[in-house]
Amino acid sequence: MAPWYLRKGHGARPRAGLREHAVALRPGDQVRLRFVEAEETNPSLAEESLWVRVAHVVPGPSYVGLVQQPPRRLGGIDRETPVLFTAEHIEEIASVAPATLDFDPLGLVVCTRALLAPGAVSVLARRDPPTQRVDSGWRLVADGDDESDLDTPQGHAVMQLGPLVERDPTLRVILGAGVGARFERIYPGEPWTRVDQPAVHPAPD
Repeated sequence: MAPWYLRKGHGARPRAGLREHAVALRPGDQVRLRFVEAEETNPSLAEESLWVRVAHVVPGPSYVGLVQQPPRRLGGIDRETPVLFTAEHIEEIASVAPATLDFDPLGLVVCTRALLAPGAVSVLARRDPPTQRVDSGWRLVADGDDESDLDTPQGHAVMQLGPLVERDPTLRVILGAGVGARFERIYPGEPWTRVDQPAVHPAPD
């Protein structure tokens, strides 16, 4: 028996339309679920909300997801722990809309060198003006690296976009953003938050 369970009822009154949106969830979408320690494990019933990536849709519908961030207080849960849930368990659905544009998997990305390691994912993504035809413009910084590493020969590497997206499907939801876009997150695997301010261009004379 798992040392935790999922709380139903969203912990509060569900937002209008949340369950309707949940019906349309697809693999790669991310939701926030509330995990509660089982009573026999901890009488105080510590609980924590964690982001979970949808891996499979089960007729019903139910969903099989993978935890995307390590909990701070709960035991028995790690990153990539599988969890079965329904719309009743969902507290929040990631607000970043999927990109509507296709991406070139052969496009090049400048990234910090830690992303060369298997399983490493990024916590900062920005899109610069491309420097050559095959340059996607995307610049990625791995968890634990500094953005300044992108500007030093020993601190950065060049990779193709396809393998990075395969490793971290959350990148797919931001790839439609244009030059100047900037996204950040605290933990690897969490949904991205856009933090750039769209440029305001003066009207032509």
